[in-house]
Amino acid sequence: MMEKSFSSRTRKLENRVERFILDNEMISRGDRVLVGVSGGADSMCLLFLLQKFAPKLDFTLSVIHVEHGIRGEESIRDAEYVEKECFKLGVPFRVEHINAIELGAMRGKGVEEAAREARYEIFESEDADKIATAHHGDDSAETFLFQLVRGSSLAGLSGIPPVRGRIIRPLLCLNRQEIEGYCRDLNIDFRTDSTNLEDDYTRNRIRNRVLPLLSEINAAAKTHIAEAAADIREAQEFFEAYAERLFREFGKKTGEGRAELPLSAFDGKSEIVRRALVFRALKEMEAPLRDIGRSHVEAVLSLALGETGKTACLPNGVTVKKEYGKLVFSRGSCQSEDEASSFNERVEIPVEGQIRLSNGMVIKTEVLDWKEAINKDADLKHRAFQNKPYTKWMDYDKIKGTLILRKREPGDYIVIRRGRKKIKDLFTEERIEADKREALPLLALGKRIIWAIGLRISEDCKISERTERVFHITVHETGTMNKNRS
Repeated sequence: MMEKSFSSRTRKLENRVERFILDNEMISRGDRVLVGVSGGADSMCLLFLLQKFAPKLDFTLSVIHVEHGIRGEESIRDAEYVEKECFKLGVPFRVEHINAIELGAMRGKGVEEAAREARYEIFESEDADKIATAHHGDDSAETFLFQLVRGSSLAGLSGIPPVRGRIIRPLLCLNRQEIEGYCRDLNIDFRTDSTNLEDDYTRNRIRNRVLPLLSEINAAAKTHIAEAAADIREAQEFFEAYAERLFREFGKKTGEGRAELPLSAFDGKSEIVRRALVFRALKEMEAPLRDIGRSHVEAVLSLALGETGKTACLPNGVTVKKEYGKLVFSRGSCQSEDEASSFNERVEIPVEGQIRLSNGMVIKTEVLDWKEAINKDADLKHRAFQNKPYTKWMDYDKIKGTLILRKREPGDYIVIRRGRKKIKDLFTEERIEADKREALPLLALGKRIIWAIGLRISEDCKISERTERVFHITVHETGTMNKNRS
C-alpha cells in the first residue's frame, strides 16, 4: 500500500513538471539540453526528471558541474559524486573549476555573487539549445523577499522567470519539500552544501530564519509569496511592453552607451508608468539593471522636476543629466554635488560616556553587568538581539584595546563565522555603492573592525551564554548616516 502511495505521488509530481515544461514552451523536439547539477537535492531531482522526460519529449541531455573552489575537499567530492551518478545514468558529464574567492576580489564583488556570475558565464558559453537550472518555488519566494528588503523596483519583485533566453527552470512549479520528498521516494542520493546552513549571506538568513517564521504563520506562505511574484511578473511584462512603445515614440539612442528621453514623454503618465519608462531608457545603457533599485529610479524622476544641468549618478557608471527639455543617459565617470562626502574623522571612542563628532553624529556608550541588567529588565535580552542598524550590544570582555572610529583603511577585515571577510567584500555584499563607502564610519581595533556602522558587528564580539559584561553603543543618526542607509 505504501509503495502505491509513493508511485501515485511521484507520478503526479512528474506530470506537474512535464506540464509546466510544455505550458512554458521550455523544450522543443531535437533540443540539446544542458543541465547544471551541483549535487544537491534540487539539481539531482532535475537531472532524474529530465532524464525520464528525454525520450518522450525528444531531446538530448548532458550535464555540467561548476566547482567553485570554496569548500576544499568537500567541493571536490561533490564534483566526483555528480560524475559518478551521470555515469550510472549514461548522461554525458563535464566539470568546470573556478576560484570564486579570487574572482570576487578581481571583480570587487562578494564571493556568492562572483560565483553566480561565473556560473552563468560558463552556462551561456556552452553549445546547447537550452540550459536547465534547478531553481524552485522556494527560491522564487527568497528572491522576492531579498529584493523587497533591498527596496527593489517592480522588476526586482517579479521572482524568478520560468524562461529567460536559453535558461529554463522546470522546477519552479515545485517547492523544496516536494523535491526532497521525490528524492526520498526514489532513493535519489544528494549532497548538502554546508555553506547553505550558515547565515553569513543574506539569502541564507532569509532561507534559514525568515521563511520558517512566515511558514509558522501560514504553512503555504512560501507558495503564496511565489504566486504573488508570478502575478507581479505579469504586471511588469505589461508595463515593460507599454514603456517600450513609449520609448520608441519619444526616446532615441544617440550613440554608444547614450540615449535621450524628452521630458514630454512623462506628461500625463502615472508614477508606475514613469518608472517603467526610466527603466526602458536605462536598458539602452546595457548596464546590469539588477543593481538599479527604486531609489535610483526616483532620483532620475526627481531630476526631471529639477533644474537644468543637474546630474544623478547611478550604479555601473550610468549618468543621467537634465538638459533643456530632456534627460540624457550616458555611461562613464560621474561626479555630482550629491555625491557622498568622505568620513575623515579619526576619534577615540570611550567605553563609557558620550561624544559628539564635528558632523553632528552623537555616540553614546556604556558597560553593564549582563546578568544584573537582564534581571532588572526582563525585555532587555530580547532588545539586545534585535538587529538594529545603529544600536549594538557586544561582549565587553571580547573587546581588548582602544576603540577608534574612522573610515576604512587597507587591510581592514571583520570576523564572520567561517573566518574573516575583507571590509571591501562586506561593502560589495551589502551593495554599498562605491561613492558612499568612504562616508561609512567603522569602529575599529587596529585592522579588526568591531562594527561597520549601519551594517553588522564582528562575529567574535557577539553576546553568548558566557557573557558577563556587555558593551552598549548607540549612534544617533545625522543626514550623512541617513544617506548611507539608502
